[in-house]
Amino acid sequence: MIAYIVRRLLFLIPTLFAGVLLVFGIMHLAPGDPVLLLAGPEADPRIYDELRQQWGLDKPVYIQCLMYLGNLVRGDLGTSLVTGRPVIADIGAYLPATVELTIFALFLSVVVGVLLGVVSAVRPNTLLDHATRTVSLLGVATPVFWLGLLLIILFHLRLSWLPGGGRIGVNISPPRSITGSYLIDSLVTGNWAALGSSALHILMPGFVLAFAQIARVARITRASMLGIVGLDYVKAAKAKGLKESKVVSRYILRNAWIPILTMVGEVAGTLLGGAVVTEVVFSWPGMGRYAVDSIMALDYKAIVAFAIISTALYAFINLIVDVMYVWVDPRISYS
Repeated sequence: MIAYIVRRLLFLIPTLFAGVLLVFGIMHLAPGDPVLLLAGPEADPRIYDELRQQWGLDKPVYIQCLMYLGNLVRGDLGTSLVTGRPVIADIGAYLPATVELTIFALFLSVVVGVLLGVVSAVRPNTLLDHATRTVSLLGVATPVFWLGLLLIILFHLRLSWLPGGGRIGVNISPPRSITGSYLIDSLVTGNWAALGSSALHILMPGFVLAFAQIARVARITRASMLGIVGLDYVKAAKAKGLKESKVVSRYILRNAWIPILTMVGEVAGTLLGGAVVTEVVFSWPGMGRYAVDSIMALDYKAIVAFAIISTALYAFINLIVDVMYVWVDPRISYS
């Protein structure tokens, strides 16, 4: 197992290298000039030249890419053209918000999706099953931005039940930073005002981000369980007179976890990408908004750093899923 994990981590290096080359090339093919965007069209031409020399934009693209890779090996992600701070500092400021939102949405996706899938599989072709499948279809077909705007209009503007955006109330101080998660930090420090406010603020963006993934998890749970319901050992368990809840949890769901875990890994990666749209709609101060602002300003180093972080997180999540296979089914081994 240890050797397998090491191989996977080593394989991540060429993956990140290829990602840097791809994103770097695409960004330099995009129209626009970051110097012109930041200095303005009325600036003196000499200022343009000075800024290009200062940021290394006067060199050929391949030289810029090689310089970036060299700095990356030393752990230097460069300086953001938008914020003027080191990109690594910006990531440290914005990433915890995205991780908190993603974990919350992943928790909703797995818990609600598995419950819906179990109910649908236990009562196939009933009204409840058809309703669950209809909700799953709506979840896959509903655009994230449209659902987000709809919930803001309903629950914030019309009913005033939930805040329309942000991470915490403007009149409430954030909790003392320990993990970067407002929910966890508020709970640990006993800041109940911050805990209540941050919980209310995460409900709508978390649900919007999770809605489509709930549908995916429910569908794969239903399909996986239906493939096991008719097997001999399940029939034998029912013949022994075991309760239906015990048969479902111990004999059916437990053996259906492998495809569900695979889907969870895909869902986690999708949530990281989908957080970009959700964070913009709800003004969530995370990596998604940071990436959008960087793209609008053609901030190459910040955009490449966002791609690197996203790729590394996605690969790490899939590695965790592979390790969990062994925990779910001890018969699986990695040599």
